[in-house]
Amino acid sequence: MEDIRQIELNNNFTGALSSTAKRRVKSKSKNKIKVNSYKLKTNLIKINILGAIFAIILLASSYSNMVKMSSNNLILKEEIEGLKTELNNVESIAMTTNSPSRIEKVAKSRLGMDYPNKDSYVALENSDKIKLAKEKNNEIKTAENNKNKSVMSTLGKIFGSGE
Repeated sequence: MEDIRQIELNNNFTGALSSTAKRRVKSKSKNKIKVNSYKLKTNLIKINILGAIFAIILLASSYSNMVKMSSNNLILKEEIEGLKTELNNVESIAMTTNSPSRIEKVAKSRLGMDYPNKDSYVALENSDKIKLAKEKNNEIKTAENNKNKSVMSTLGKIFGSGE
């Protein structure tokens, strides 16, 4: 358009332009506009393509992070299930080892303990002998109590409860 105006200004001084000269000027100006619009279109297409590539890369990265988190979640769930079964096993073992029958069995087999029977005491006839026997019996009871305390502490240590 500027070329046409410039030519028209020049022609005002020289006279009227021929129609072919006007066409040439118009076609040149149209070609320039087409070239400029072509470059504009190609640049817009390039920008759109780059934006789409960036969006695809961003989505792929997000998807890979999501898959990684999902796999970590599955691994943790499996680990939790394994720990739950292990806990159940340990609880069942603890229940059987803390049962009274198990404690009695260990006391008899490992520690040589047994229930008292009728032969474990003696009756004396004389009163002096009875006093002496009572004193000895008290000494024996205190010794047995001390022994029982040590036996109980040993059992506690074996079964983990302690005193």
